[in-house]
Amino acid sequence: SWMQVTGMAVMTLIFALLGFLSPARRGSLLQSMMLVFTLMGVLAGYTSSRFVKVFDGDEARWKCTTLATAFLYPGLFFSIFFVLNLMIWGAKSSGSVPFSTMFAVLVLWFG
Repeated sequence: SWMQVTGMAVMTLIFALLGFLSPARRGSLLQSMMLVFTLMGVLAGYTSSRFVKVFDGDEARWKCTTLATAFLYPGLFFSIFFVLNLMIWGAKSSGSVPFSTMFAVLVLWFG
């Protein structure tokens, strides 16, 4: 969702401006972006449920929208990132995110 991507971009830029992230270590930059993207799911779910309640008001619809926001968009994003990371890992690049970190992000996503 738009709020999740925007929140991730803003938080990553703030951490980079404060000096916590170095562009020389691309793996840590990607890792932090995935972590912040996962944490911004709370903001995305809240925003989507508020929009549904403001415009529709149906009790069951906002729950379905929140679940779709939590699983569909991040699931697609994580799957694409995981496949690309496997390709980078297969090329023996130092820019790949370690498998343990990918597993930790998966655990964060499912709670």
